[in-house]
Amino acid sequence: MKFVAAALLLLLAAEPAWAHLTRAQLSSVSAAPPAGAHLDPGLTALDAGGTKRSVGGILAGRTGFVSFVDYTCNTLCGTDLALLSQAIQNSRIPESQYRIVIIGIDPRDSTQAARAMERKEIPAALWPATVLLRPDSHTVQRATAALGFHYVYDPMGDQFAHPAVIYAVAPDGELRGVLSPLTLTPRSLRDALDAAPASGLFARVVHLCYAYDPATGLYTLRVERVLRIAAIATVLLLGSAVLLLLRNRRSAT
Repeated sequence: MKFVAAALLLLLAAEPAWAHLTRAQLSSVSAAPPAGAHLDPGLTALDAGGTKRSVGGILAGRTGFVSFVDYTCNTLCGTDLALLSQAIQNSRIPESQYRIVIIGIDPRDSTQAARAMERKEIPAALWPATVLLRPDSHTVQRATAALGFHYVYDPMGDQFAHPAVIYAVAPDGELRGVLSPLTLTPRSLRDALDAAPASGLFARVVHLCYAYDPATGLYTLRVERVLRIAAIATVLLLGSAVLLLLRNRRSAT
């Protein structure tokens, strides 16, 4: 048994961290809009079709549901968009009242990656009301700073640790609310449509889209690590039990 315990300690020591970012880096990730948060209507970027679009032109008098995503994300970004789409369809909000504005945070992502996420996560019925933007790095910084969207890049995993949130903005870019994709309801969306532009501080939202498995609701690397250690521990324990049985038999004879 001492051998098993020692082996497990070695495995734990040898295992890599659940994620490549430090706790200090992850603690800086949040959605913390500043007072009077406002997305500049004049902010422009190329859409997935290569056309230059402005935020004001996209909204054109409508409320915007804004989501910052990594188009090559393999965790929650797609799930966030699917949940938003489902809530919009359930609420039966007329297309004339809103726009879904998806802003890519990785300037390296291709048009194909953006289109692939749209096709996979957003129902075709909502495509006319959806605009996918592919801004350059300067524009990404402007947009994220304006809404208090704080994220960190993990170069080893080529993924972003960022908040899983939806921003509701007024037609002039004023922030109306910060919504969690995991708790969206038709009522919360309608409230965002009807609300006056908000002022003051919003609560920090720290739910991360990073190393997360939307199918299980757990962090993927953590699950893999626990299962791996549990499997190895089981093998070691069974091996120890067999050795003890063989030793006892030899002693008995």
